[in-house]
Amino acid sequence: MLFCALGLLLLRAALPVALQSYVNRTLDRAEDYDGRVGNVDLSLLAGSYSIENIEIVKSNGLVQQPLFSTQQLRFSLLWSALLGGTIVGEVDLTQPVLNFVDSTAEEERQSGAGEPWLNIANDLFPLRIDHLQIRDGRVVFLNSNASPPIDVSLQDINLIALNIANSRDLAKELTTLVSATANTTGSGNLAFDVSLTPNTQLPTFDINLEASDIGLTDFENLLNYYAPFDLEAGELDLALEMASDAGELTGYMRPVLHNIDVFSWKGDVEEDGDGLFRNLAELFTGAITEIFENQASNQFATEVEFSGTLDEPDIDTFAAIAAILRNAFVDALEARIDNSINLEAD
Repeated sequence: MLFCALGLLLLRAALPVALQSYVNRTLDRAEDYDGRVGNVDLSLLAGSYSIENIEIVKSNGLVQQPLFSTQQLRFSLLWSALLGGTIVGEVDLTQPVLNFVDSTAEEERQSGAGEPWLNIANDLFPLRIDHLQIRDGRVVFLNSNASPPIDVSLQDINLIALNIANSRDLAKELTTLVSATANTTGSGNLAFDVSLTPNTQLPTFDINLEASDIGLTDFENLLNYYAPFDLEAGELDLALEMASDAGELTGYMRPVLHNIDVFSWKGDVEEDGDGLFRNLAELFTGAITEIFENQASNQFATEVEFSGTLDEPDIDTFAAIAAILRNAFVDALEARIDNSINLEAD
């Protein structure tokens, strides 16, 4: 009896080390990335384990920031489902961070594309995941080649995904529900709700998104580097409703720009030293924006409707122009969803 007890204690002591080794080996299956983890805590009675300080880094050592890191990952059995006769799990991520890096050199870019992340996740979590929660997450985009360097992010991401286990054996409803809030670089914030059916052959989903108070100057370096014009001032509000029924798309996007300033003589000519043609293009864009701006609300807005398929979306250009005119001369548009796009469940 004593030997059995000692054997169980030794097994219990060895399990976290074995689990840590298994997680490291599983993460290292990515071709261009290496994984490393900190302490592993195992609770057999609770049916859970937690891993601290996970990092996935690029193997060549040329990118300083990890592709993915999280302070803690916790996996546990979902007891409410277990009492109902099904075995599913839940995952809780604390302060996860995704770092995407662009560069003029291919070996210094980081996107994580082309790696078997889904297979790796399936090996780390052998049970179906029916509940996922992200607390205080971040998604970062970096480019050190830009001058000045680009460093923008979505931060304070809090997300809950429910009913991920899309199987008739595990759930009566096949729809996965995702709800999240986040803040942008600066003072902007956004919220979105998504319902999707992952087991359909073609994409089937319904997305509602609202963003407000996004200061465009907070993204000045990004826009200067990737866009053909400079935005000297302005704030963006945005409403988006989009649904896809087996790949058939319908929806609209309603961007509202407040206090927009595309051309600034001091900023573009004296400080930036922009060329003649670029200055003329920005001046023309600024003039058009000013003409079709709602003067009372000091905003430029439109509504872009789209349909068709995800591969070949059809944008209603005339409706977008009409929305610009309506905002400028009739009623100012608001960046709020109106719940007019809904995915009809079968």
